[in-house]
Amino acid sequence: LYMSCVMSGTEPMLQLEEADVMRDID
Repeated sequence: LYMSCVMSGTEPMLQLEEADVMRDID
């Protein structure tokens, strides 16, 4: 997800996705 967002250039979205993943793992 991280690299995917970075490549797309969607930093704001990246943060949201990262938070989502963190919650999933937790």
